[in-house]
Amino acid sequence: CANRAHRWALVGLFNWSSSAEGRAVGLEALGGGPGPGELIVCLEFWEQAASVGWAGTVQARDIKPRSAKVLAVRRRRLSAAVYLGSNLHISCGKELTRWEETDGGVEMDLSLGSRGEGHVSLYLPRGGRSPP
Repeated sequence: CANRAHRWALVGLFNWSSSAEGRAVGLEALGGGPGPGELIVCLEFWEQAASVGWAGTVQARDIKPRSAKVLAVRRRRLSAAVYLGSNLHISCGKELTRWEETDGGVEMDLSLGSRGEGHVSLYLPRGGRSPP
C-alpha cells in the first residue's frame, strides 16, 4: 500500500480451522527484513495492538477459528516517528494525507471523505529525534 506520506504492506493472516491457531508470513515475502538502523513495526487493525521487531516473520497468535488478523507492516528508521495506522480505515494508512516531521514533533493530516471518529496509533522513538 502507499499514500503521499508512506509505503507499507497490508497482511491478512487467516485461520480456516475449527480451533484457535497462529499464522505467520516471512518478511522476505514483504520485501525483506529490517536493514541497519531500521525496525519493523506492525499494527493489528481489529484490536489496534502494535508490535515492534521480529527476526524474520510477521506473526499473529491465537487467531480465532474461521477468522483473520489484518496487520499493517512498516519498515522504519530507529530514530524516526512512524504512523502505525488507525481504526478509521482497514488499510491502516489510506486516511493519512500528510506526514511531516518537525523539530518539535510531527504534523499530519487525515482525510476520510466523510465525518468519522476513531483512534490513531503512532510509534515515537525514545529520547527525541536524532539528527539526520
